This record gives sequence, C-alpha cells and structure tokens, in this order.
Amino acid sequence: MSRTTDRPSVPRVQPRRPGTMKAAAFLIAAAGVTIIVSGALFGLAAPDPAELGPFIRAVGRLGIAALVGVPLLLVAARGTSGSRRWRVAATAMIALTPALLLLHPALVLTVLPALVGLVLLWVPASNAFVRATQEPQSRLDMGRIVKDDTFQSRIPFSNLGQGVHQPPGL
Repeated sequence: MSRTTDRPSVPRVQPRRPGTMKAAAFLIAAAGVTIIVSGALFGLAAPDPAELGPFIRAVGRLGIAALVGVPLLLVAARGTSGSRRWRVAATAMIALTPALLLLHPALVLTVLPALVGLVLLWVPASNAFVRATQEPQSRLDMGRIVKDDTFQSRIPFSNLGQGVHQPPGL
C-alpha cells in the first residue's frame, strides 16, 4: 500500500520500445560513428606532422569529431530509452549537427541520418512510448495533510490567534 492513496501499488510493466525508437537509435548512433570516423580520416589525411599548422588543424578536426560524435552515441542510447529529459537532450544535440556542414560539405552524409533520427524521436509512436514509460505523478493528498497534527503551515504568521491583526514586533 502506498502512503498517499489507499490503492495497492501495482508493479509497472515496461512497454516495448517501438520500431521508430529503435530506428532512431540506430540512425543517431550511425551518425555519431561516421562523424568520428570522418574526423579520423581527416586526421590521417593530414600532411606531414613536421608541418605544425596542418597537423594542428587535423588534430583539431579529430577533436571536434570526438566532441560531437561521442555525445551523439550517448544520446542514441539514452535518448531512445523513454526518458523525456534524455529525448530533449538528444534533440538539442542533434539540432547542432548541421553546424558540421561548415567544416566540410561531405559531412552531409553524417548529418542527414541524425536529422532523420531526430524526426523519428518525435513521431506519434515514439511519443506514446515516452508517455507510457513515465512514472505517474504523485498527487498531494490534502486529506492526509489536514488530518496530520504534525503538519506546520509554511505561511508566515498563520498561527496567530483570533483578533491579532499584525505580526508581533511590527
């Protein structure tokens, strides 16, 4: 039995993840992997490391790829699990991926799967799954609070007696 209601608590059954969420996870993870691989390829295609300028640019590209690709892998796993917060985080992260096109136009092959995955995160089947996985909001049981003698009001000076019109000391 729960404290706030007289109903017995029923164990929640985790709903099955719909195909849209599975496809979104695959596409977002594929985008993350391709971003990391393309960053590594740009790094390997760098000229001689003795030339410091191009080498630093190549390492910078690899670093940017890792900074974008690894979080995409994370949100691919957590953003499709049914959590509202992670789905919003996945949306924010994926919304930033088109900025990669500023680095190189060929990265469109990594951005498109991520954007398709983003759309799949918000289709009606995915919305229903996220709603079904959320814990029900616990409602405040006012009857229990009114009956409870230990409950103290959070309203200042609400414990003043009848006929007292101002707080003491003012």
